Amino acid sequence: FLSPETSLSAGISQSWIESTGDGDPTDRSLFKARGRINTRLSKYLRLLGDAEWRNENSSDIGRTEGLTAGAALEYKYRAFTFEAGWDYYDLSRTNTDTITSAFYLRLIRRF
Repeated sequence: FLSPETSLSAGISQSWIESTGDGDPTDRSLFKARGRINTRLSKYLRLLGDAEWRNENSSDIGRTEGLTAGAALEYKYRAFTFEAGWDYYDLSRTNTDTITSAFYLRLIRRF
């Protein structure tokens, strides 16, 4: 169920980079698919979430593939923002699998 207080966004991108410099030439292709949700729960409270799938192939570092995701609860009042969130990374890069999860707290004061 979506309300006027909720926004969704999604995107797909593909990029190719070829570089020739003083060293060896490198070729890189990068595919990304991402989605994001932002919903207002109350006057000062928001719920944020995002996910991104990436598939990168580079001639110098090899292939990187995997998912990154995150969720956060954000409280904004006047010039203060307090955010509690969680980030998740599951990436495979040329013979190395990395699965990382992090919980964070952030306090921001704007002037």
